[in-house]
Amino acid sequence: MGSGDYQSLKRSRSAYKAQLTKTYRELEVQMSSQENAESVTTLNDKLVGLFGKFREVHDEVL
Repeated sequence: MGSGDYQSLKRSRSAYKAQLTKTYRELEVQMSSQENAESVTTLNDKLVGLFGKFREVHDEVL
């Protein structure tokens, strides 16, 4: 793997980490009310998917 590929993977991992953080914080806010049950379910599904993608990219970096 070339240096450019490595840097690209690091940027991708960083972007996924930022998306994970943003989604998690939004999920925390939505969980404060039972009225948001549908939104919480949707955000949780999104979070699980993002974590899977982050893990794949993270493993590639290693």
